[in-house]
Amino acid sequence: MPLRVDPGTAGAFLVRQQGLAAERRWGDARAAVEGLGYVQIDPIQVVERNHHLALQARVARYQPPDLDRLLYGERSLIEAVTTVRCIVPTALFPHFLPRFRELEQRYRPGLKDFEPTFEAIERAIGARGPMSSRCFDSRDKVQGWWDREGKAGTRAISQALEWLWHFGRLIIHHRQGNLRFFDLTERVLPGISAGTADDPDFLARAYFRAAGLASSTDPHLAWSRQPPGGRRKTIARLVDAGEIIPVFVGSLTDPYYLSADLEGELRSPGDRDGGAVRFLPPLDNLIICRRRAGEIFNFQYRWEAYVPRERRTYGPYVMVILHGGRLAGRFAPRLDRLRQALVVRGPWWEGQEVPNGFACALEEWARFHGARDIEFERADDR
Repeated sequence: MPLRVDPGTAGAFLVRQQGLAAERRWGDARAAVEGLGYVQIDPIQVVERNHHLALQARVARYQPPDLDRLLYGERSLIEAVTTVRCIVPTALFPHFLPRFRELEQRYRPGLKDFEPTFEAIERAIGARGPMSSRCFDSRDKVQGWWDREGKAGTRAISQALEWLWHFGRLIIHHRQGNLRFFDLTERVLPGISAGTADDPDFLARAYFRAAGLASSTDPHLAWSRQPPGGRRKTIARLVDAGEIIPVFVGSLTDPYYLSADLEGELRSPGDRDGGAVRFLPPLDNLIICRRRAGEIFNFQYRWEAYVPRERRTYGPYVMVILHGGRLAGRFAPRLDRLRQALVVRGPWWEGQEVPNGFACALEEWARFHGARDIEFERADDR
C-alpha cells in the first residue's frame, strides 16, 4: 500500500540514508560510496572537486588520497559513465556493461571516421599499457562534445578516448592531476563479464536503494536515459512486484518511490536534527534532484556556473549548508591558494537563525582545504 509521510519525516530519512545525520558518518570512503551507490565527478574545481566534497561531508577525517588508493590501488571503486560521470563500487560495474554495449551499438555505426583512431588507440594501449591523450602525437582536431557548433577544437585522440571509455572498452587506470590514463577494461578487470544480463531491473533496484526517495521525473532513474514512458514502465513493474513502494510526501499528488527494504527506516523517527552541520557541493547526492530538494526540504537551488553573470543570484559555485535535517542556507567559497585562505561570500540563510556549530564546521572545512585563514567578503559580487 502507498505510504504518506510529512516532509519533515521524509527529509530526516533522506539525511540519515545519505549518511549525513549526526549519528551516522561512514568510517571510510569505500563504505560511503557503497552506501550511496555512486558519487558524481565534475571537473570544476573552485575549491575541492565535487566527489571529494561529497565524501568529506560524510566521512570523518577524509582526505583525497584515500579515494585515489581505492580507485587506482585496491580498485574496489571505479570511474564509470552512467548517465553522468560517477565513481561506483567495482562490484556494480559489470551490471553497466550491457548499457555500454547498447550505447556502442547505437553510436559507433555513425563514427566511421573514428574507426582508424579507435583501432590505433586499442592497439597502442594493448602493447604499451596505460596511456593518456598526451601519449599520442596526432594533432588532428574534430568538433568535440563541448565545442561550439562548427568549431573543431578537440583533438580527435581525446574524443576517441572518450568514446571508448563510454563504450566500456577502456577504463581509467589512474590520474596525474586531472590527466587520465586509460587501459583496456579486460586487463584492469580480468575475467569481467556482464552482470545479471537476464535481470533488466537490477540497476533500477540498486538506484532506488541509492536514491532513498526517487521520482518518476528523475532523468537519471536507474542510471539510464529512459524516456518518460520507459521510466513509468520500470516503476510499474517494481511496484507490482512489491520491490518499491509509492510514498506521498505531505500534500503532494505525485508520489516518490522507496525501496521496500527501506520502509522500516523511513517509518523510524530517528534523529530529526542532531545539530550536525555539513556543507554540500552542487552535485551532492542529497540535492542533485533539484525538484526533490524543493518539495521535501523547501529549498530552491540552481547551479549558476553556466548562467550569465548578470542573471546570477548567488554566484557560479555555491555550497549548501545542511543543519540537522534542514537545508539552512548557502555560501559561495573560493580558495586563495597563494595566501592559503578560504574566501567566503555569504552565508545566505533561509531563516534568521544561524545554526550552532556553523563556525566550527567552517573551520574544519577550511583545514580540509589546507587553508589557514577564513575571510568573508561582500556578497554583491556574483
